[in-house]
Amino acid sequence: MTTPRTTGWQVYRRLVGYALSYWQYLALAVVGLVISAATQPLFAWGLEPLLDKAILQRDPTTIAWLPVGILALFLARGLAMFLSGYYIGLIGREVTKTLRDQVFGHMLRMPVRFFEASQSGKLLSYVSHHIEQVSNASIRGITTLVQDSMIIVGMLGMMLWKSWQLTIGMLVIVPLIAVIVVYATRRLRHLSHKVQDSVGDVTQIANEMIRGYKVVRIFNGEKYEAQRFNTANERNIELQMKRMVTELLSTPLVQF
Repeated sequence: MTTPRTTGWQVYRRLVGYALSYWQYLALAVVGLVISAATQPLFAWGLEPLLDKAILQRDPTTIAWLPVGILALFLARGLAMFLSGYYIGLIGREVTKTLRDQVFGHMLRMPVRFFEASQSGKLLSYVSHHIEQVSNASIRGITTLVQDSMIIVGMLGMMLWKSWQLTIGMLVIVPLIAVIVVYATRRLRHLSHKVQDSVGDVTQIANEMIRGYKVVRIFNGEKYEAQRFNTANERNIELQMKRMVTELLSTPLVQF
């Protein structure tokens, strides 16, 4: 019987479940994210009185109070970013700790044949690198969902208020943006899996050399082991760069 394939959405729901266990911290983080997101459309809205009344009309009241408003806006943004960043980071550390405890406890209960059939480097990579990446993904998803959604709603509302005709015209490109986002997301997931496997290969080769250093020296295998490690390390760098390029290109394309 074939096991049904787990979708990305199902995996993400499980990850969010871990974060929701710390809902008190999450609530404070969401407050910070909402305030931080709200400052962006507010700042854009404040450009009009800055240009019209302060610069063109030289209104003394606007000139007197506008710097105070801008300073208060940036102060609120800074405090909100600290609040959200601190509690998001705290949730990430707690999720990482929970996942590591569960994975390690699961390994303790596995039969001997599991360890005989598995590479120790891969298992070590699961406990260290893989879990770190998974917990970071769950936290980044929550941050993006809350903050970016608020920014989009706020900016869209301001644009509709200023010129609904121009806003509707710009919404025509939304399907193209959606295609770019979906493609970039799928490619990032694919590359992330490969990066995790390559980290496991690097760890495995290093672990084999450390455990069997006597055998390596007896058979003069230093050059061979160095070549193996260099190949795995180069592969890891190549995949990391591909993932970085995908991340760097996706954002400018969407903004363009």
